[in-house]
Amino acid sequence: MDEAAAAIAAAAALRAPVGTYNVADTVPATNAEIDAALAAAVGVKALRPRPRQAGSPLARSQRVSSDRLREATGWAPAVRAGTDGWGRVAA
Repeated sequence: MDEAAAAIAAAAALRAPVGTYNVADTVPATNAEIDAALAAAVGVKALRPRPRQAGSPLARSQRVSSDRLREATGWAPAVRAGTDGWGRVAA
C-alpha cells in the first residue's frame, strides 16, 4: 500500500463509528502468494525458503479482514498490496 492509499484508508477510518478497524487487502494473500509475487517482481523463479519455526507467527499465513471498515465507510483498497504491490515496488 502506498502513502496515498494509506492516507485514503486513514481518512475513511476517521469517518467511521468509533471502533477498531483493519486496513488490509480485500482478499488477503497467503504467504505463498506473496512470496511468488515478490519472486516474479524481482525476476527470479522462486525465493529461497524462509526458515520457519513451528508455532511462530511467521510459520503461517496471517490474514485479516477489512470488511468492517468497508461496511462502515465504503473504503476498499485499489491495489492488492500483498501481491500486486510488489510489481510497483520493483518498478
